[in-house]
Formats: sequence, structure tokens, C-alpha cells
Amino acid sequence: MPVPPIAVRPATVDDCPAAARMIEAGFALQVAPEMDAEGQATFRSTADVWALAERLRSGNRAWVAVADEAVVGYAERGGTHLLLLFVDPGHQRRGIARALLRSVSDGLSGGPLTVNASAYARPIYNRLGFRPTGPTFTQGGISATPMALAL
Repeated sequence: MPVPPIAVRPATVDDCPAAARMIEAGFALQVAPEMDAEGQATFRSTADVWALAERLRSGNRAWVAVADEAVVGYAERGGTHLLLLFVDPGHQRRGIARALLRSVSDGLSGGPLTVNASAYARPIYNRLGFRPTGPTFTQGGISATPMALAL
């Protein structure tokens, strides 16, 4: 069966319901098992429909990857910090994260793109060129390693 083409475009508030569902599916399967209840609640409060839409309205920039009219990837940054990068579990390992990252970093200059990576995401960010910049920390029940990508 042929793989549908993937298009990456700026996200709108109208994309937030589909993006939130896709993020939750990936989170529940791949990231939540490494967290306690507090961390899961903290993450979910930052990735629900309302939180995504509110940050877009407040000036954050986000992009969606779309295949067959379905949101299969989402990336969001505030300034030069990558807040979210998720790809639907059924669409992973197809270059979608890399394509979203290109859109996120396009036009940025003068410093690195930073991210706080979960244990699950660290190897993925390493493959994308990010490098650790400090020790792992825990905040709101979420353990993360600060990483940066030179632009």
C-alpha cells in the first residue's frame, strides 16, 4: 500500500483538537509509562486542546504534518524553545519529525533551538542533532534533560 504524501504547514487554532488527540495517543503509548501520576497530569495540562490553542493565540508558533487530511505530527515553539514535537505512532520513522523540525527552525538564527527532552525522546533528539546541555531535572513530576540544536 502506498504511503500518503505528508504536508507540513503552520498550525491554526482549528488544528488544535486533532493535534491534541494525536499528541495524547503518542504520549499515552510512549511517554506516560515513564512518568508518575503527577508528571502525566502536568503534561496533559500543557497538551490539551485549550492549552494548545491558548499558546497559539499568545504568539507561539506551531506546525502540523498532515496526511490524508489527518494531523499526524505537531511541533510548537515559543521563541527559540521547542515545547512539543510529536508524531503519530503509526506514522513514525518516515521523516516527519525531521520535516517539522525544519519548519520550526526555519528563520531562527543567533542561538540554539532548545528543548527539554523526556527519557523516551532523548535518543530521538540525539538523532535530530540535539546535544545535552545540562543534567536531567524534574519539575511538576516530569523528568527532562535540557538539550540544544545549533542553528
